[in-house]
Amino acid sequence: NTCYSQIAVAHPLIEYEEVAGNDDVPKNIIVLLLDSLSRDSIGLYNSDLKKYTPNINRFFEKSLKYTNCFTQSEWTFPAIHSLFLSQYSIDHGLFDLKADFNIIPSDSNNTLAALVKILGYTTFAYSTVKILHPAFNSHIGFDRFFYDPFPQPIQTHREICFKAITQLLENSKGKNFMFLHFLDTH
Repeated sequence: NTCYSQIAVAHPLIEYEEVAGNDDVPKNIIVLLLDSLSRDSIGLYNSDLKKYTPNINRFFEKSLKYTNCFTQSEWTFPAIHSLFLSQYSIDHGLFDLKADFNIIPSDSNNTLAALVKILGYTTFAYSTVKILHPAFNSHIGFDRFFYDPFPQPIQTHREICFKAITQLLENSKGKNFMFLHFLDTH
């Protein structure tokens, strides 16, 4: 499987001073998580499917692609927290729903969202996964965090895209960091 990111990637070794006030930093950082989507399901990599995925093909053609990525866990919950915390699941301890969710303090500045917020980004997340919920401290660092644990099956991607576009329009003069989790492919 391949991991994709449209605009930028946070790196733990980049110092705040290197990007603060730098006009070269991207205005919008959008992280799309297409849950359980494999590389061979996209027409860009599978010519037999080109006609079925024209929009996503165009999107990925213009995207920065990472072709040597590995998930930190075999299921979504610990893997997403590894992304948010920049830690292996063995280090953050969020393996299952019986974990101690207070290991992510509510005032933490060590989440991906909190770090980009320090750089002046408005942070936004939308997910339709029951496990990305404020009860599990998944919202830490986000200015706006939307979750819908019981979405209508056919509406999830439309709802996520609508909320993302609305956020971009509302903050069109500012910088935006978005985490958009699409479960439709699961």
